[in-house]
Amino acid sequence: MSTNKAVSTGVRLYTLAGWLAILQAVILVPKVGFDLFVDIMSPSGTGILQLITGFQVVGELVGIYVLFMFRRLLNERHSFYKVDSMINILIVCYAASALIGVAGLTLIPLHDIMFARMILYFLTSLVTIVFAIRLLKLESNLSGLLKPYVYCTIAGRVCAVTIVLGQVGSLISMVSLILLGMILIRAEAEPEYL
Repeated sequence: MSTNKAVSTGVRLYTLAGWLAILQAVILVPKVGFDLFVDIMSPSGTGILQLITGFQVVGELVGIYVLFMFRRLLNERHSFYKVDSMINILIVCYAASALIGVAGLTLIPLHDIMFARMILYFLTSLVTIVFAIRLLKLESNLSGLLKPYVYCTIAGRVCAVTIVLGQVGSLISMVSLILLGMILIRAEAEPEYL
């Protein structure tokens, strides 16, 4: 009986992580909209820039938990450890980006830290692409969502690192987060050991 309780708790955590991944995608919506106007903003647009940074920080903090739970799902349910190091690097990158964002909101002028955040975003994008490619080696198809998730993740990050297609990349990344959320939510319906 205690084993069922432990499984039930784990399932609820996957479901929570799935909904948080979808929330992370929703958090990107204002960022995508505001990013369209960043280039034409005057110094009086600092309030909007702070709002964008605040959304990014919240999204990154949510992303840390989602990645942690996805790694747990891959390890416990599928005995898949080939992306653990990539997920650990992504968690560190998200945490560093969130810390830089908080520093920008409280201590350092936002314009001074934008370059650091851009470099960190580029690094995170490269690690995410490697993570997604390695994820293709997973034997399970994750309820039929593995390939759509991987291909959206790769396409979103490739577009995001190019300046011209950055907004398209953000939109594809939103779809990728929704797919990740569905993978985690559907983990509830799957038996623990296949």
